[in-house]
Formats: sequence, C-alpha cells, structure tokens
Amino acid sequence: MLKETIKAFVYDVLGLLNETSEGNNSDKLDGVVEMLITMRKEARENKDWALSDEMRDKLLA
Repeated sequence: MLKETIKAFVYDVLGLLNETSEGNNSDKLDGVVEMLITMRKEARENKDWALSDEMRDKLLA
C-alpha cells in the first residue's frame, strides 16, 4: 500500500516519469520515503503538528 502511495506521489503529483524497469525503482522509492520522513521530522521540529500528523498518516497508509 505504501509503495503504491509513493508511486502515485512521485508520478502523479511530482510528474516524474517512470523510465526504468520496476526492479530498479526501489532505490529511488527508498530515497523518496527518506525525504518524506525528513520533511515530517522538520515539521515536528517547527511544531507544525497538522502537517506532521498528515504526513505520518500518509506514510502509514
């Protein structure tokens, strides 16, 4: 479920193209997940609880 959500974010929201085979996307997907985790951490440090909670819920989904 998380993999599909991240793919939708990367391809639909960010508009990036899927130019590689499915097997090679795991490194890119890991990078995107790490970026989202870092963004959530920064939101928590800035006490932006609503954004932090929203990102947590989306990462868990």
